[in-house]
Amino acid sequence: MKRCLTFIAACLLSFSSAVFADAQLNFNVKQNDTPQEMSIYIKGGQALITQSGNSSSQVLFDASAQSFTLLEHGQKSYTVINQATINQMTQLVKSMGEIAKTQGGVLGDVLKSVGLDNGLGTTEAVTIASTGQQINIAGLSCNIHQVKKGETVQTKLCVRDSLPIGEQESATLKSLVAFGQSISTQAGSLIAQLGVVIPTLPKQDLGGFVIGADVTEPKTQARLASIEQTALAPDDFSVPADYTETSLPF
Repeated sequence: MKRCLTFIAACLLSFSSAVFADAQLNFNVKQNDTPQEMSIYIKGGQALITQSGNSSSQVLFDASAQSFTLLEHGQKSYTVINQATINQMTQLVKSMGEIAKTQGGVLGDVLKSVGLDNGLGTTEAVTIASTGQQINIAGLSCNIHQVKKGETVQTKLCVRDSLPIGEQESATLKSLVAFGQSISTQAGSLIAQLGVVIPTLPKQDLGGFVIGADVTEPKTQARLASIEQTALAPDDFSVPADYTETSLPF
């Protein structure tokens, strides 16, 4: 079963400011030339992420608990990813790395072939800088930044200082982005091999909120389409009572 937090890239798409009701943020996303729509619903310290074409899976985020909950409606199941989960994963990767050092490079080659060799070798520095250019997305101006690994541009981000949603909702999205970044940094490759896709973000503080992204690998384009003020029910952010908890297979 493939679980997906796809576009917590576009969850890369965070926000700020003003006093409003609950917020609904809509995005147009294209991955490998396949168009989709994604919505992030925010109520207080919680968020719900949905994607068109994948109604059987949703993602909940709880800012106070610092956790993602992956909902699989077809199987009536849910899986929680929190810091304890990540600690288990990173320990597994560390153990595999130690074993690789004693296997004449054979296991190391295997780990590399499936993308689990993070930390076993050298990595190029990731940098981010403004290009000085501005564009408009969904009627809002934003500044273009380039993310480079070494000398190669991997991602272009369009960053805006603030968006018209409530302060608590803004804080929730910032927390979501930070937590997603932490997961990617600590155990992103292993999670991806388990079917959960969390695009990696640079560690630098952008000083604003991303409302557009062009990522080279996997080829992804995301754009904010609209922001709606709406009233959301608390049950929208709860795991149904008849769902069974499952664990990631590691």
